[in-house]
Amino acid sequence: MGLYREQRVLLAVLGWCSMLATPISGGTPTTKLAHRLYCLRVGVILSVLLTFLYLRVWDITRDFHLVSVSYVMWLTSVIAETCVIISTLLANAYNVSSFRALSDLIEHLERTIEERNTAGHVYPPYGVAINALMVVYLVYHSMQMYISYQMGLSVLLQFRWELLIADFYTIQLSFLLLAIGRGARQLKRMLQEAILSNRGADVCAVLRLRDDLVRAVALVNRCYGVFFLGCGVAWVVSITSILYFDFVLEGAFFLDARRLVLHAVTFVWKSALIGGLLMVAGTVMDRVNEIMQATYRCETHPSNNRRLTKMLDKALLKCQFQDINFTVYGLLTIDNSLSYTVIGSIVTYLVILVQFRQVEERIENMVD
Repeated sequence: MGLYREQRVLLAVLGWCSMLATPISGGTPTTKLAHRLYCLRVGVILSVLLTFLYLRVWDITRDFHLVSVSYVMWLTSVIAETCVIISTLLANAYNVSSFRALSDLIEHLERTIEERNTAGHVYPPYGVAINALMVVYLVYHSMQMYISYQMGLSVLLQFRWELLIADFYTIQLSFLLLAIGRGARQLKRMLQEAILSNRGADVCAVLRLRDDLVRAVALVNRCYGVFFLGCGVAWVVSITSILYFDFVLEGAFFLDARRLVLHAVTFVWKSALIGGLLMVAGTVMDRVNEIMQATYRCETHPSNNRRLTKMLDKALLKCQFQDINFTVYGLLTIDNSLSYTVIGSIVTYLVILVQFRQVEERIENMVD
């Protein structure tokens, strides 16, 4: 069963939110009309996002003493996630054709690999895991809203649908990367079997599929580069706000044990969500780069098959000049190393905020 068929519930939810466009290809009037309608939907969602954000900020500025530290932290996260969603919506509206090409390429890879899979290596489907994660995320955000509910503020404005949409989009991207990793694992096994069996035609077919997989990685970078960057920024903002409000401004707000537990759960949740995405991206990249290692394990190529030997030599030479990574448009590499960069940024921002706080306290003491 294909990845997009297993994600049909998740894709439907993201489609309602205009986070993903209806697949568009070609240049016929029908597709142009569909593209314009999608851009119109994106404009409506952007207006709703900005309106809700304005109402939340306006509601809290009426009387700041009514709100709790949890609500202030949540509002900071919402502002960050809203910026991420707005940037992603604009990027998706621009990359509609790239999304269509990516979906067609993933379906082609899955179908071809399944047809050529003669060893019976079957991986479990993703549908159950995706739907279960959607339910877990929905329950988590509902519990967060219930625990940190703020009296005197509108219930509609306290609903965490921006964070929920961003989490759902992260699920979709994570399982897309897992599908690419699964394809890379299958191609490595198929290439090794073809080389050992001295089948030049099969080796050529697997190498073509590997080129398609590399092209899929490039399309992922193009379609999801903005969201990759936004995830890192939102992670920095969320964790920095939690640590700042809990430890630097501990005397400015009343923090009971329940709210401290809530903040700890939020800290772990956000770190696990984004850290897991980065870990999956790094693991998938290792699998893609390991496809050609199947040739290294076959130390003795058949000497009587010069065509196969030349084909493998050319493929290895081409791989030496390929830089295959998930990146933010070539600026940042998306892997486990980005986690250390984010942690370093959080520490830097906290040091700066603490210094500003100390300066404010000194000024207040001098005035008193």
